Amino acid sequence: MQLTPLRAAWLIVAVLSVQLFAQTYPLRTVTHAGAQLVPGTNTLSTVAEALTTSDVVWECTIQNDPDNTIDIFVGDSASQPMEIVPGNSMTIPIQDPSTIFVVADSGTPTINFLCR
Repeated sequence: MQLTPLRAAWLIVAVLSVQLFAQTYPLRTVTHAGAQLVPGTNTLSTVAEALTTSDVVWECTIQNDPDNTIDIFVGDSASQPMEIVPGNSMTIPIQDPSTIFVVADSGTPTINFLCR
């Protein structure tokens, strides 16, 4: 392919456009949700409590500790309708884990969570 004056002009315009775009919109380092694991535990009571992390994530897995003998319930601040029996878990796609509320049926069971 021969470089004609018209093609050379288009090439110059393309290079200048790329340079202008790069100056106008510089690249940024973006840390996205899910870049790291966020583990934790909560000791529950019969009053609903939020998970103890406010990291931005993609999802959280909540486990009713296998050593517990008490069921736990998961939901939001108003209602916790989802039951998890000891040893079982549930994964919730969510960005802010502190909006997940958990409560014990009775006693003070422990939950484990792992968010990413």
